[in-house]
Parts: sequence; structure tokens; C-alpha cells
Amino acid sequence: MAKDNTKICVVCEKEKSLTEFNKRASETDGRRKECRICQKQANAGYRNTPNGRLRRAFHVAKARAKAAGAYDTLTFEELKETFDAAVDHGCVYCGGELENDWSVEHVIPYSKGGTNEIHNVVIAHNACNFRKHNHAPADYCEAPGSLDQLAAYLYVMSDGKYEIDEAYALLKSGEANGE
Repeated sequence: MAKDNTKICVVCEKEKSLTEFNKRASETDGRRKECRICQKQANAGYRNTPNGRLRRAFHVAKARAKAAGAYDTLTFEELKETFDAAVDHGCVYCGGELENDWSVEHVIPYSKGGTNEIHNVVIAHNACNFRKHNHAPADYCEAPGSLDQLAAYLYVMSDGKYEIDEAYALLKSGEANGE
């Protein structure tokens, strides 16, 4: 039986001090049902799943966009669709299979006027993203036809903001013009 200043964790079933439980206003006693240690273990497990890693990458992209003062309309659902397509098609730059070695890549980097919008975000290997740095994407498309795919992606995802020839020019210059 738990005392007034203790509670039993529903996960590990140990009686612990109330200070070992995070606050939650919706609970009758004002504390979560699982202790902090069990909650931390559950969160760590989620972060290592593809969806957990993607959600973390999404929040990092949002924070970086805010810090750079970049225009930002990207939603998690849009990023999830991009990720699901990338899993089927591979890295946008080298065409290699994506496993756990991926990152959210901005085709036109913030430093060159890029935005955090769906048409400027792709999934690439960490090494490809690092190697591209803030240069023009055309210089780093190794897989046959990947520049064509990237231009088509920009055209489709921008809802006509970029015509196909504008998309190619953007990929070759690596800079957004007056946006």
C-alpha cells in the first residue's frame, strides 16, 4: 500500500517517492503513472525507431529554420511522406539504400536563401548531405538521372512555383533568387 507521499509505478511496480514521478495535471494525484526512469527508457526506445528519429529530425529542422530566419511551412506529415518515398527510392544524391544513415537535407541551404518548405526538403545519406554542404546540388548528384529526379521533385512539390527549367537552373546555381 502506497503512503501519501509515495506512489507505485505502473511499469516497474516499485513504490517510489512522488518526487520520482513527473507532474501531470490530468491525473488525480497530479503525477504521471510511470516513474521518471521508466518514462525515460520508453522515450529512448521510441527515439530509436524510424518514426522517432524522423520526428526528432523534424524538430531540428524547424529550430534551425527559425534560427536562420528562413521561411518555414514544413509539416511533419509532409516530411513523413518525403521520408516514405525516400525509403523506396534511396538517397537523392547517390541513389544508395537508406537504412539508419540518413538526414533531412535542404536542397537549397538556408545560407543561400533556401526555405524549410516541402519542395526544398529531401532525405539523403548523412555523408552525402555533409559532402554537399551548402553547394549547388547539381555538383553532388552521382546516381544516373538523379538530377532529373531532383528537378522533377522540385517542380512537383512546389505546386508550379518552379517550372522545370527554373528547377534545373536552381539546382545548378544552388541559390534561391530573390525569395
